[in-house]
Amino acid sequence: MTTGVVCTLDDFAALRSEWNELVCRMELPEIFYAWEWHWFYHKHFRNGVPLFIVTVRDGGRLIGLAPMCLTRRKALGRRVRVLETIVGNMADYRNLLIDGTQNRWRTVEAIWEALDRHSSEWDVIEMRQVPSQDVTVFQLTKTISQAADMRHAMRVASRTSRMYYAGDYQSKMDAKRIHRIRNKRAQLTREGRLTCTVGEPDTEEFWLEFLRLHQAQRPDSPLHRPAGRRLFADLRGHFGARDELECSRVRIDGRIAAMHFGFRDQRKIYYYMPVIAEEFRQERAGNILTLSMVEHYAPTHREFDLLRGDESYKTWWTDDLAVNYRLRIHRNSNVAAWADGVVPATKEYLRALAFPGYMASRVRGVLKRRQDRVE
Repeated sequence: MTTGVVCTLDDFAALRSEWNELVCRMELPEIFYAWEWHWFYHKHFRNGVPLFIVTVRDGGRLIGLAPMCLTRRKALGRRVRVLETIVGNMADYRNLLIDGTQNRWRTVEAIWEALDRHSSEWDVIEMRQVPSQDVTVFQLTKTISQAADMRHAMRVASRTSRMYYAGDYQSKMDAKRIHRIRNKRAQLTREGRLTCTVGEPDTEEFWLEFLRLHQAQRPDSPLHRPAGRRLFADLRGHFGARDELECSRVRIDGRIAAMHFGFRDQRKIYYYMPVIAEEFRQERAGNILTLSMVEHYAPTHREFDLLRGDESYKTWWTDDLAVNYRLRIHRNSNVAAWADGVVPATKEYLRALAFPGYMASRVRGVLKRRQDRVE
């Protein structure tokens, strides 16, 4: 078993076919693990950021990957070198990529040994949105815990919900809520007001309609930025050619009421970016679209992944919940890593004490007293 570190774009590009073959051999592959997600994200959001992709091979065959890059930030006036996943916050799952046909412990240990050998080049390793369903993260922390001079911390980054179609999947749903959604759909259909299309092609007309509605509803969306739109143009080109995009929409009274843009593979549906026109929220347009998608894909897929987020509507569809972790690793004696951890740790401590709420109430009190004096 041999390890290496890929640092150049040419070597990154050369990994494409065996990278994707490795993802296919994973026990729990995700569409976000594809080489294309990493290549396009680096192209549009990490341009110029040094690559640090750890490879593990057995007899020349690629059996493990740590798809990382080396970013820099400042903390308490110190420069901090952070080794993190190439793909950032637009991917709901990020992970080490481990061949499911190989011994996972040996592969994870090999990745960690390579990272440890190069520890003079980084201060902190930070992995976000690592899924709890994949035990790789636990094997990695177990391996790290055996190193006396290393410290790691793992906390919940987000919660995820997914529906498994096996068996009577509808028994997991909130029967009363789903019944009301079905009744509303039936009513709108009888009145001739509803048109619902699930799994339609990703046309330019669909994308422009989705983009207009999404930008109106999500002022914080990366699709407001040119880099975000270019990223999704590349993702649409690649995954669209493979028929791995999920495009659906609901029209009410001939107008766009709800849309979904996401992904699908042979195994699962990724409920990635749903959006609802505000004027049709009372008509349950978003719920009708979700129900129609869930029913449409039940005969052909194993999972309907609602992805990360604490939105209450997700509990209407399933009670299968999981978490994504944030993992932080550093050497005990690293001063830059200590400085980098002070501010977030302090914020978390104050949040636990309800300090922000306390300060907000004090500010409101001061403002009210001033207003009273003015009056």
